[in-house]
Amino acid sequence: MNKRHRIEFTGQLRGKTLSDLATGEPVQLASRMTPEWRAKQDKTFTLHDGREHVTSKYCPGIHDYSRAGYIIPAWQDFKFRFPSDDPDLYEIHSPQIVNKIHHDHDVEIAAGNGMSGNVYMNKHEYSQAEGAPFLDYGCKSVIKIMSPWSVSVPKGVSLLYTHPFYHISQEGHSIVPGIVDADMDMISNREVNIFVKLNKPDHIVTIKKGDPLCQVIPFVRADYELTVDTKEVHEVDQLRYTAQATFDSVVHAEADRQELGEEHWHPLKSNMIKKEWDCPHMKKMQEKDND
Repeated sequence: MNKRHRIEFTGQLRGKTLSDLATGEPVQLASRMTPEWRAKQDKTFTLHDGREHVTSKYCPGIHDYSRAGYIIPAWQDFKFRFPSDDPDLYEIHSPQIVNKIHHDHDVEIAAGNGMSGNVYMNKHEYSQAEGAPFLDYGCKSVIKIMSPWSVSVPKGVSLLYTHPFYHISQEGHSIVPGIVDADMDMISNREVNIFVKLNKPDHIVTIKKGDPLCQVIPFVRADYELTVDTKEVHEVDQLRYTAQATFDSVVHAEADRQELGEEHWHPLKSNMIKKEWDCPHMKKMQEKDND
């Protein structure tokens, strides 16, 4: 039986104002926040020559990534903009409740984090990462947002904070990715802070309350041993055919299977990755395997 790791997001440790905001938009399982375009996506499309082909609805990378971990929804409306004539500056427009702090506990928490002014939103200056390629375009400062959440994870678990790539566009903004060992007993490792990079000058970036803001993917740390090797031609073919049989290229793998012959094809079945998808081409392959 696989061990289940308990991960807890708490919205009661970062001051009353933020805690109140957290109750309206709790952290969600990514698997329960299917992007609208994915939900509406057809299973197949027609090529220019009339043949039917599966869409990315069956792509294992998109399927697994978009469902991995958790989505932190925006707990308020955000609006950002930076001018093309001064990429070091940016503007923030947010509700009054967030612009001003009215609770002493909130002020104490902010002061403890070394923040001032708008304590819920601050910035990392360009000089803190000068020369970094990801700052070659867009706003030179990165906006730091103090979220309502703190997180608790078991020992050995880290968290990847990243842009919810398949949920929202990156035209106006991106979430700066990072990995945190959230099991360390340090406030900075337990706080859920989100870093926003503005990409398009003179463009108002609007993030609505409830929109996916950040994706958090947990993983268990482990030591790995790297081996890089070259393969003989027949081994490369075997890997290629196995990969084809695990995804939408099973359409082409059917022809490859006939070319290989059952004697060489049959051993590859043990390496196939089984997915609970209603893929017509995969069904066709499985039916033949069961014959």
